Parts: sequence; structure tokens; C-alpha cells
Amino acid sequence: MRLDPVWLGAVFCMNMRISYLSPPFAPSAFYLKSITPPGITMTQISVAALPYLWLTFLATFLVTVFPWMSLWLVPQ
Repeated sequence: MRLDPVWLGAVFCMNMRISYLSPPFAPSAFYLKSITPPGITMTQISVAALPYLWLTFLATFLVTVFPWMSLWLVPQ
């Protein structure tokens, strides 16, 4: 079995996006906390990021199960 480097790169980038959004090490959440008004809590930021996180989980699952979804635009 041979792994396509384009597919591997797409899955890697999607996993990196998940790590960038998900706690406990969410650099994007810490960055947002540093620029928001003092009344905004880290919990509010994490809850607001959940829809994007779940959509990224779903997209990563689909691209992992069906590799052609990430390869249909790449010329053969």
C-alpha cells in the first residue's frame, strides 16, 4: 500500500488545525484571550471555538476514510 503525499499532507494540516484549536494547548485561544476585553473568559472562547473544532473533526474523518475527497482536484 502506497500513501499519496498530497493526501498525507492534507490530513497532517487538518490535524494541526485541530491541535491549534483544542484545549489544553490551544495557542489560538490564548492569543484571543490576550486581545479580548477583560470580561471575556477562556471558557467562553473555548465554547465559541467548538463548532469549528467539530467541523474540522468531521472533515478530517471524511478525508481519512475517503482519500479521494482530498485528491479530486490534483491532476494525475
